[in-house]
Amino acid sequence: MPRQLTAENGAKALLLGEFKLQVTRECPECQELEEPLEGCEVCDGEGEYAQRHTIPWDQIKFIYSEAVKGLALQPEAVR
Repeated sequence: MPRQLTAENGAKALLLGEFKLQVTRECPECQELEEPLEGCEVCDGEGEYAQRHTIPWDQIKFIYSEAVKGLALQPEAVR
């Protein structure tokens, strides 16, 4: 397992854009109404809509580095 994710070791090409987060939001056009608007351009009458966000490369590298640190073999305690 490499200690770092880099373009040189191929990790960037393999992982960039692969991680997405879906966030559900209340529709700003319908939130003040008792019932969502049928045919609303934002939520299509659902009252909420989903946004997909790609996790940035610097965050992927940070998460990976934390995992590497946490999973690193610890030297055995001296007896």
